[in-house]
Amino acid sequence: MTTKAECIETLRGLIARSERNELADAQAAIIQFALAAPDLKSRTEAMADLQTTLATEMQAADPEPMQAAYYSVVEAMIDRTRDAVLTGPANA
Repeated sequence: MTTKAECIETLRGLIARSERNELADAQAAIIQFALAAPDLKSRTEAMADLQTTLATEMQAADPEPMQAAYYSVVEAMIDRTRDAVLTGPANA
């Protein structure tokens, strides 16, 4: 199981480094966190909370341009992952 704290810590480190070759690691952390929630309602809340927490941290951090760009990609990954896990295979 991946907790929110673990996911945020992983994403924070990846954003700080802003290495393109680590984007798959960011996606994996997001997926693991999303799927750790037991049901759709919990997943919706978890993904929204993850996104809000990360956005708040990024606003406070005043990131470098590369980090801001990387964060934008991570934010898009969160959006896309949220949509995918909420839809599920039955509705895809």
